[in-house]
Amino acid sequence: MSAVVPRWLILANFFILPCLTAIAGGPVRIRSGLRLVLAALALISVLILGVTFRRFLPQSLGVLAVFLLEVYWIIPKWEARHRRVH
Repeated sequence: MSAVVPRWLILANFFILPCLTAIAGGPVRIRSGLRLVLAALALISVLILGVTFRRFLPQSLGVLAVFLLEVYWIIPKWEARHRRVH
């Protein structure tokens, strides 16, 4: 599959994945249908990231680290702060 995915999509995915995760998982008010679509796109981005590990190991590890940091630390803190304000 790594031969099928174009290089530009792989490089764009390194930036798109953290953005999609923040929007889909954060406390920003968006419609449920749009949140579901963004979460599905984030899942596809995670699958593409899995494919890119062979060709771009350091970059993939960096994006994985940012993704995990965002999911387990940044978004929960962001949601907790948002709940205190409202």
